[in-house]
Parts: sequence; structure tokens; C-alpha cells
Amino acid sequence: RRQTAAGLSGWLSISGDWNSFVSSDNISFNLTDEGAKEPQKVIDAFFGYVNLLKKEGLKKYVYEEKKKMAEMTYVYRDHQEGMDLAAYYANALWHYAPLEIEKKDFLIYDFSEKDFQKFLNSLTPQNLEAVLVSPDVKTDQKERIYGTEYSITRFSNDQIKAWENAVVDPALFYPAPNAYIPDALTLMSNDPHTTPDKVVDDDRGIFWFMQDKDIKLPKANINLLIFSDQVNSSPRTFLLADLYVNVLKKGLEKWLTPFAYAGLG
Repeated sequence: RRQTAAGLSGWLSISGDWNSFVSSDNISFNLTDEGAKEPQKVIDAFFGYVNLLKKEGLKKYVYEEKKKMAEMTYVYRDHQEGMDLAAYYANALWHYAPLEIEKKDFLIYDFSEKDFQKFLNSLTPQNLEAVLVSPDVKTDQKERIYGTEYSITRFSNDQIKAWENAVVDPALFYPAPNAYIPDALTLMSNDPHTTPDKVVDDDRGIFWFMQDKDIKLPKANINLLIFSDQVNSSPRTFLLADLYVNVLKKGLEKWLTPFAYAGLG
């Protein structure tokens, strides 16, 4: 996925709220200045992508990747305890049998193109509630308790019709197969070191490694510390360093996305 909707949004996040009686999907776009001026173009791109998914369908490799990652997450999940876990179990008991709670919440069992299309068919302009949060929004009402200013506008029939027939934005496409999905998670069992081992020490820097022997989960934590006496030498160099880091993150975003989906983020 390139910068969402050709420069209108930097990134998006997706979450859901599902109950036995009602459900909702929340898709949040972090808008650029251009996107904040024309939010309807972002919605155009969203429904265009929904139409692309309807046309392409649920690809088998996407299902297999999600299924494999769900199984790994379930088998190697972190230990949980306390009130948060108790509250999670109490809520889940409304939907699952006690011994099925964690499996049903983690694992994916069936490939169903029918269910995929059914879900997509529910993502319609008629079911859309769009919320724009911006300091430049024109308001005509005020919330009684907190004093929050807002306005409510209904979409026109022409706008709804246009979204129903939205064309796919060229910057958006179906994700390619993820080459970074792991095939084996075998742990090292013959590492003799009981203290951190210096595995790199050259002009690139120093890198230490310590094999976990207690938790025994296929997880790793990498920290890279770059030391420089230039960053804080002046306000200008500090600002330039901060800008460089943000530009670097943005430049690596597309490259790092498959890593994150493969559990490496």
C-alpha cells in the first residue's frame, strides 16, 4: 500500500466492535493537510478499494498467511493474568464455551469466500458514519456537558451513488504474498553462553546477543543505539536530526509493512 489515496492520508488503522446484537468496523485515517481539505476523496478511495476487493475476492494466499500467523500467535502467546484477563474471559463467555475462548479468539478455521463477500457487502455508503476531526471544521452546535463544538451533515443521494460506483485509486492495490511469514520457529538449544556474547565488533559498531533460556518463546528484541555528539550541538542540528528520523520512518514504511504483518514489527 502506497501513501493512502495519493497523498490524502499518511496511514490508517482498523479496529472493530463486535457483539451478538450489533457490530461496527472503525477505520481511522490520519489525514494530510490536503486530505483534511477534501475528506470526501478519502472516502472515494476507501469505497473504490472495497469494490476492488469485491472484484478480486479473498485470495487463498492471504487466508493461509492469516491462518498461519494466528496459529503462531496462539501457540506462542504471552502469559496473562490479573483483572484485565478476568474481564476478558467474563465478556467472552457470552459468545464461547469456557474451554473454547482462547481458540475461538485467536484461530482461523475456514476459508469462506461467501463470508468475505457478505462482510464486504455490508460496507456500504448507506451504513457509513464518517467523523472528521479538525480545527478547521465549521460547526453550528455545541455539546451540552463538555462544550465540544460540532455539526452534523447528511450525505446527498448523488454522493452516495458516486461512492457505490467508486473507481479504484491507482495508488491502492491488493497486497502481494508476504515473503516474511515464518515457516519454522525452532529455538536455539546449543548456545553455551551465560552472558551476552559480542558477535560484531568492527567499524560498523558493536552488537551483543543473549539467548533467552527461561521464557523459551520464538521472540526477539533488537535495540540499536547510535551515538553522536552532533545531534545536540545546536537547536538546528537537533531539529535536522528529528526531521531525518521522521523522513526515514516514512521512507521505510512500505518496506517494513510486510515485516510487521509477519510478527516482526
